[in-house]
Amino acid sequence: AASSATADSTPTFETSSKTFKRRRDAEAWRAEILAQRNAGATIASGKKRTPTINDAWSVLLGGMEAGTTRTSAGLPYRASTLRQYSGGMRRFWGPRVGPLQVHEVDRKMMQAHIDDMAHPTEWRGRIIDKTIRIEPWDGSTIQNSLKPLALVFGHAIVEGLISSSPLTHLRIPAPSGKRERVVTPAEAAALIAAIPDRFHRGAWGAALYAGLRVGEIRALRWCDVDLQRGTLRVSHSLDQLALSEKSLQPPKSHAGKRTIPIIRPFRELLEALDADQPGFVFSNRPGRAMTTEAIRRVALGAWVTAGLEPITPHEGRHSFASLMIASGANLKALSTVLGHASIAISLDRYGHLLPGAELEVGERLDAFLDA
Repeated sequence: AASSATADSTPTFETSSKTFKRRRDAEAWRAEILAQRNAGATIASGKKRTPTINDAWSVLLGGMEAGTTRTSAGLPYRASTLRQYSGGMRRFWGPRVGPLQVHEVDRKMMQAHIDDMAHPTEWRGRIIDKTIRIEPWDGSTIQNSLKPLALVFGHAIVEGLISSSPLTHLRIPAPSGKRERVVTPAEAAALIAAIPDRFHRGAWGAALYAGLRVGEIRALRWCDVDLQRGTLRVSHSLDQLALSEKSLQPPKSHAGKRTIPIIRPFRELLEALDADQPGFVFSNRPGRAMTTEAIRRVALGAWVTAGLEPITPHEGRHSFASLMIASGANLKALSTVLGHASIAISLDRYGHLLPGAELEVGERLDAFLDA
């Protein structure tokens, strides 16, 4: 009697099956298929041809741009995310694996490419002082570059084109761990005071005293600000290329919609603006948002003139997180105010701002045991 074998290493993947005359042949085939999967081979389902990586990405990108393909949270992809993904495919993976069919890319091939990125030889270098210097890509850059490729393989699995992703169990260098600058309250006050324009002072106050992301700063409208209650509501963001209220979009995540207390130094900056005017808070042109480039340029010029060390808007957000931690705010409050999807994100990003936390825990435990 004929024997059949089924290879299904993961329940969510499409199974591969074949019939043999002898049982031992069936078992040998099954062992070979499972070994290939464990080695990272993306076995095509059946004999059909699979699209190339470039073609698969093009179709996927079209769906993302049209809004028919959404994030795992059910939200449309942000324009800035699509630009980042498209840049990663164009710069990194299109030239390397783009012409290959989806099922032809395996883990060994991907690991070789990643090793080349982490330890480049000829294909990446900069001319510095008339000398070509070979520079490796940082681990975080490599990880980010793989995000669109992960979507391609993920959709191919769902469509039954492949049974596993070649991106699993890859050895990717750890990020360099460079941390953003954190300024003290006195430094924050000096940086804001040096900016001559009141709208730009307010915009930087939103970063340093409310922890808003730059897209949230640009999208903030007076209808979101309640000076009487002392709160502001973050409900929208703006892509860096967008300028009008018609282009408002949801925040980065569901947790991005949040209410933030207006602390005293930020209230003073807001009260210096035109609260009785509709539209964007940090804009002297009705109906037009302040540009990301202007936020950086005006402040940078003022700081250089004043002899102050510049910061970025994101470093302003980090500084606000530091201020919250120094004031004794717990991680749950920090996560909520910053709009993080989970406390784990807050702890991972800002846990280093808790110097001596281990000693404090030890002192509390000693006090508890001695009681």
